[in-house]
Amino acid sequence: TPVGMRDSTDVKIPVPEDVLLTDKIVFDFIYNPVETEFIKKAIKEHAKTISGLELLINQAAKSFEIWFGILPDTDNVNREVLSKINFLEKS
Repeated sequence: TPVGMRDSTDVKIPVPEDVLLTDKIVFDFIYNPVETEFIKKAIKEHAKTISGLELLINQAAKSFEIWFGILPDTDNVNREVLSKINFLEKS
């Protein structure tokens, strides 16, 4: 669903506010914004988080490997994309 996306008017998260995410793994498919309200809650409560951006990058890397036989270093790609996003948000 588009819940949590940057332009969404619905900023609900997929769990009740009183549910603690401590010691949980939280995965959000949304990648715009990278830190949705759900991911922010998870970070605040010290959960392990996986963003939609990580999914997008790793999915692209796997596709590249299927087509070209080379698995790109996703850590470098992730850092580069995040630096570009941070730069654009500050502009």
